[in-house]
Amino acid sequence: MGTAVEAPGAIKPCVMVVEDEESLSTLLQYNLDKEGYRVSLAADGEEALIMIDEKQPDIIILDWMLPTVSGIEVCRRLRQRLRSRAQCDPPPAGWRCPTPRRLAESGSA
Repeated sequence: MGTAVEAPGAIKPCVMVVEDEESLSTLLQYNLDKEGYRVSLAADGEEALIMIDEKQPDIIILDWMLPTVSGIEVCRRLRQRLRSRAQCDPPPAGWRCPTPRRLAESGSA
């Protein structure tokens, strides 16, 4: 795995790691930092939902089983937010509500 190439002054992509096992989140943070990403850590689903609004990460690595709010519920709530925003703002022509597959294909995830 090579290091991320950055232009001088470029903003590093932000990765949020949502993981309740400290050893695993530390390992992920170390490796992502080494590759040139900014990393935010959340230890449970509720903390993640708050931090997502504050940090607006480019991508989220989300554990499935978390304390307080599960990873599945975090995902559901984020999708609901996307749908709500889409209903408030008129979407551009040809826009469809993102699904994880569409996000991955577009490189937005």
